[in-house]
Amino acid sequence: MNIINGHRSERLIAKRYEEQGYVVTLNPESSALPFAIGNYRPDILAIKGDDKIIIEVKSAGAKIDSDAYFRLDREVQRHPGWRFLLVTVDEADLQEHDPNGTSSVSIEKIQEHLRNIDRVAEKPELATLVLPKLWMVYLSALRLLALNEGLDVQNCSDLSFLNKAYSTGMLSFDEYESARRLMSLRNEAVHRLDTFETPADWKQLRQMVDGVLGRLSVSSAATVRS
Repeated sequence: MNIINGHRSERLIAKRYEEQGYVVTLNPESSALPFAIGNYRPDILAIKGDDKIIIEVKSAGAKIDSDAYFRLDREVQRHPGWRFLLVTVDEADLQEHDPNGTSSVSIEKIQEHLRNIDRVAEKPELATLVLPKLWMVYLSALRLLALNEGLDVQNCSDLSFLNKAYSTGMLSFDEYESARRLMSLRNEAVHRLDTFETPADWKQLRQMVDGVLGRLSVSSAATVRS
C-alpha cells in the first residue's frame, strides 16, 4: 500500500467506525493507551463506551507478520475492554469512496459487477464475500441515481449519503431502514470473522440493487428524451 492509499484507507475505516458511534483517533500517540505495547503505534483508536479497539489497517493481499500481530492481539486482550483488529482494505473499497469516481460508473459497469457477484454467490465457500461486494454495487447505483437527479453526493460517507437520500425522498423509510441494517452487516462482514449475515440478507440487498437499476433506467431514458 503506497502512502497516499494508506492514508485514504485509514480515513475510510475511521469514518466507518465514526458512523457506528465510536470516538475515533487517527494515528494516536502511544501515550493515548493506558498500557505499553512496545514501539507499536496504532493506525486508529476507536472507543465507544467500554468497547476500546486498536486498529491496524492493511491493503488486501499485503504481506503481514502474522506472528507479530498474534503477539500484539494476545497482549491487548490482557486488558479488559480492549481488543485488537487487523482490517484489510482493497482497491474496490477505495474506488467506492473516491469522490471523483462516481461519474465514471455506468449502468453497464454495475450490471457487469452484478453478473460477477451472482457467480460468486453460487459457491457456498465464497458466501461471505457476497454482501460486501453487493453493498459496493448498491451504493454505486444509488449514487449514480442521485447524480441523475441533481443531488450533490461528493465527499459523503455511506451513512451521510443514505441520510441525504432519505431526506430528499430518494429512499422511502423502509428502504432507508433496510439500507442502514445491511450497511451495519456489511461493516461487520468486512471487519470481523464472526459475522451473522444470512443468504436472505444478501438476497434482499440484491433485490434493492435491482430496484435502483430499474429507477436508473427510467431516469436515464428521461434524460435522453429531454
